[in-house]
This record gives sequence, structure tokens and C-alpha cells, in this order.
Amino acid sequence: MQEIELKFQIPEDALPALHAALQHLPGGKRAPQRLSAAYFDTIDRKLANARAALRIRQEDDLCVQTLKAAG
Repeated sequence: MQEIELKFQIPEDALPALHAALQHLPGGKRAPQRLSAAYFDTIDRKLANARAALRIRQEDDLCVQTLKAAG
């Protein structure tokens, strides 16, 4: 499985126009979702040195643990 993640920084004053535009896309009628993420590594940064990351992300009421690694 391959995942591509895009992140955008949107100025706060542009959010209403963005929300309106997203409503017209397929799936655009979905409710906003709150995400919160924390990344973990060992004290000696073994994960980072191996080009990996352990993330725990809260997605509304659900917590998802993900190990990301290169290749």
C-alpha cells in the first residue's frame, strides 16, 4: 500500500471560501473532522535514523496508530 499525504497552510480569512469550494467536490458534503497527532521516537532517535516514524493520531473519537517508514 502506498500513501501520499498533502498538507496545506490556509490563511484563516480564506477558510470560508475554501469550505464553500469543497462543498462542490465529490464527497464534499462530509462533516469536518478534527485531527490531532503525536509522534514518538526512542531517546537515541532509532526511528528517525531508520527513516521511520511512529504516530498516534486522534480522528474525532478514534485513535489510529501508524508506523511510517521509507520504502
